[in-house]
Amino acid sequence: MFRHFEREAIRALVGEALGRDVLERVLSANEIEEYWSGAGYFLTVADPGLPSERAVFDAPLTIGASPSVRVGFVVFVEDSQLTLECHGWGDSDEFPSKFRDSKVALSVDGRPVLPQDIVRHEK
Repeated sequence: MFRHFEREAIRALVGEALGRDVLERVLSANEIEEYWSGAGYFLTVADPGLPSERAVFDAPLTIGASPSVRVGFVVFVEDSQLTLECHGWGDSDEFPSKFRDSKVALSVDGRPVLPQDIVRHEK
């Protein structure tokens, strides 16, 4: 399952490009492939409603911050799969293995993601 901050990062990056129903199915998926690279991780979900054509979503600038590291996010869609990349941003030499279980604060284009923003995204 995606963590709350991962779902919000995906929503911020993808916006309405994939359609509400497909996005909500992807965000609530129980089967997620997880790959750790050492500098971050990749989470991949397959859904037949996702496009087969490659698309990269790297804007707006979406940053996560935990007590130990700052991270950036990119979403890739291809072959009916969505992949969230979470990568460290030079604050630390090592990416913490327990990062996904950390409390992570998000900002989008320099603005904190607030509870009212989350409600707006879920309409």
